[in-house]
Amino acid sequence: MTSTEQPLDGIAAQVAAVFAAGMDHVPFGQWLGLEISSIEDDRVTMRFEMRDEFVGNSEINVLHGGIISAALDTVGGLAALLGVLSRAAERSEDPPSPWLSTIDMRTDYLRPGSGREFAAAAFPLRVGRRSVVTRMELHNESGDLIAVGTGTYSVP
Repeated sequence: MTSTEQPLDGIAAQVAAVFAAGMDHVPFGQWLGLEISSIEDDRVTMRFEMRDEFVGNSEINVLHGGIISAALDTVGGLAALLGVLSRAAERSEDPPSPWLSTIDMRTDYLRPGSGREFAAAAFPLRVGRRSVVTRMELHNESGDLIAVGTGTYSVP
C-alpha cells in the first residue's frame, strides 16, 4: 500500500507496484503493516505504527529488534530495486526480475525503539550487475535515530 499524496510515476510507480504485488504473497510483510510513504530520487521511505505485537520489552514498551531488522530489510530491498531499475533505465537496458534477495544485512541498534510511529528510509550505496548495497535508517516520530543498517541484495 502506498500512502503518498502525490501520484507516483515512472520508476517510482514500478517500485510501488512490485511492493504491492509482493505483499499479496508475503504474509509476514502483510502482518508488519509497512506502507510506502515516499519514493524520491534514490530514496525510499516507509512507515509503520507501534502495535502490541511489536513490543520487545513490555516494561519500557519498545520495539523488538526483529521488527526493527525486518523493517530495515524491507526498505533496503525496495531501495535496491529502485537502484536496479534506475540503472537499467539510464543504460536503456531491460530491467532484471524485480525479485531481489537479501544476501547479507547488518543492523546497529542505537537506542531503544520507543515511539508510536516509525519511518524506515533507505538509499542504494552501490548498484552493481549482480548485487546492490543499501544504507537504511529507522527513526521514530520525534526524529530520534533508533537503528541503522547496511544490506546487500542479489540481482537476478
